[in-house]
Amino acid sequence: MSKPSFSYVVCATPRSGSNLLCEALTLSGVAGVPQEYFLHWMNPQSRAHREPADFLDEVLALGTGPNGVFGMKMMWGGFDVFISTLRTIVAAGDLPPWEVLARVFPNPSYIYITREDKIRQAVSLARARQSDRWVRFKEGATQGNYARQYKERLEAFFEGVAGLPRESESALAYDFQQIRTIYTMLLEHECAWEQFFADAGVRPHRVVYEHLAARYEGTTVSLLSNMGLSAPAGLPCEDRVLDQQGDQLNDDWSRRFAEDLCAGRGLSGGGA
Repeated sequence: MSKPSFSYVVCATPRSGSNLLCEALTLSGVAGVPQEYFLHWMNPQSRAHREPADFLDEVLALGTGPNGVFGMKMMWGGFDVFISTLRTIVAAGDLPPWEVLARVFPNPSYIYITREDKIRQAVSLARARQSDRWVRFKEGATQGNYARQYKERLEAFFEGVAGLPRESESALAYDFQQIRTIYTMLLEHECAWEQFFADAGVRPHRVVYEHLAARYEGTTVSLLSNMGLSAPAGLPCEDRVLDQQGDQLNDDWSRRFAEDLCAGRGLSGGGA
């Protein structure tokens, strides 16, 4: 098993802006091609066709750039399965999770992306689950080499795990309980990441989605510099392949959920 010279993990919760961040890191040309590769280990159908050790070798090749930097993305919801599977590959025994990671990924660095507006994040995830549309690509965008790499691997990832994105607007319906359950889950998963960092004694590089969306190039270049990577003079922003997914429907659901939450709907004594 060949190892990269430098590695990092993008730690995230669903719909926190992690795809946007991974796109920016890929376009930099110095940070590998980070993807949520190991979600395949959560999918029994995918696992049946690949031995974990073979798949790990494949991922190390896919996610490592010409300069030896490897990047990957991990959601807290899949972290336990990821670590337990790694244990079987590297015979890590009872080592804590961060030491298991270091057995495979040399001197791992951690990037932690969060979203300030948790209501919009929960709404975005509720909509994605209803529609099975997780990404939207820009039409007619100029695509350089790194942009093509990112788009191809993202398309392959979604085809292998969740099917190609499709959406029927007529099937979408506001569901307070669904959004509330997701909202609570997002908060719990963020607390779990924070506990992991504290237990591991690491200080992750923190990125806020709203800051990244507003200052795409500046936020990315600053992050790369803080990680000790040679940040490029500028990102090829014209090569960006991801398009914004939020629209008026997201605005409406977010407003309704905030109103329902303030009114105590679904809480003890708050009505149905």
